[in-house]
Parts: sequence; structure tokens; C-alpha cells
Amino acid sequence: HIYIANIKMSAPVDIPSTIYWEGDVCVIGSGWSGMLAAKHCKEHGLKVRILEKSDYAGGVWKYIDTPGGVMASTQTTSSWSFTEISDFPLRPEDGLVTDFPKHDIVQNYLERYAAHNKLPEITSYNSSVVWVIKDSNNKFNIVTSDNKLYVSDKLVVSTGFLGNPRSKGFESLTKNYTGEIRHANTYKHVKDEHY
Repeated sequence: HIYIANIKMSAPVDIPSTIYWEGDVCVIGSGWSGMLAAKHCKEHGLKVRILEKSDYAGGVWKYIDTPGGVMASTQTTSSWSFTEISDFPLRPEDGLVTDFPKHDIVQNYLERYAAHNKLPEITSYNSSVVWVIKDSNNKFNIVTSDNKLYVSDKLVVSTGFLGNPRSKGFESLTKNYTGEIRHANTYKHVKDEHY
């Protein structure tokens, strides 16, 4: 049992008794903002761990043929000169042929950024967070789907807002609609007639 503000509650998972990792900062998500947060924490001498539910860095920029991530034709909506990380410029060999690059250019850039800053060394891939709570010592206890316990003084949540579709609450808007209803994260290819 966990006690929060003197209210006893049961965790939805069994909290492991052995700490797998303990440090200053735990970052949930290795997309753009999660990697930047981890890099800057490392630069300030903090012990950091990134927890990433997928097997890659870059967040939504990697095209996958299942729900989530970008469409096959996705490109940035901001120019590259505005988008690139200030201390990590895009190189000509990265393949930039337009000011608004496609998702694969962005994904490769983010993977190169992660490697350059040695972020894969501090990342636990395939680690979905299933429970987070502060303990009586005011530390974050983070439990992952592989039943590992991570403990940190600070927590950065960089999970984005595109990962999980929200479909509840729209029933009154669609009750008379008989067509197909799809969440945008399942839409992967634009049909030729839509161009």
C-alpha cells in the first residue's frame, strides 16, 4: 500500500522490492523533448535515465505501419532553420533537400543526436511506464512493464500527446453518422484522390 496525504491506496501493480536504477532525474519518453531534457541534465552532472516504451529514439517521427507515429508523407511544418537544435546543426549528408524535411530526415537527425550525446547508454528501451508515485522520502518510484523499479529525485514526463487516441465523449457528435470513424494515428497513407 502507498500513502498519499494520509489516504491509503493500493497500487495497480506490485511495486518491486528491489530498485533497478536510482538517480537524480528520470525522463519518460525519448522523443525530441525527452532527449533534450536528458542531454541538458547530463551536462549539469545529474545522473539520468530515459524510459522509452518503443525500441527506438525519436518519438512520433519514426514511421511505423501500425497506429501511432507519422504518416508516410509527413514533413515538418516549420522550416529546418527554425527546427534544428541550436547546438547540433543538420549536415549536408543528412539529406535535407527542402526547408521542410520529411519524417525520415527528422528521424535520422534525432537518432544521430541521441548517439552523439550518448543517450542510448542511459536509455531503457521497451520500457512502458505503468505506475509512478512519490514515496515517503519524496522520491519518484517508477514501475515499468517489465516490472523494474526506477527511483529518482526529479521526473520529466515527455510522452507527447499523440500516442493514445481518445475516443470517449464523442458519441453524441457521431450518433447519426454511419461512415467509418478513425483516429488520425491509424491514418498512414494519403490516397491519390486526396491530393
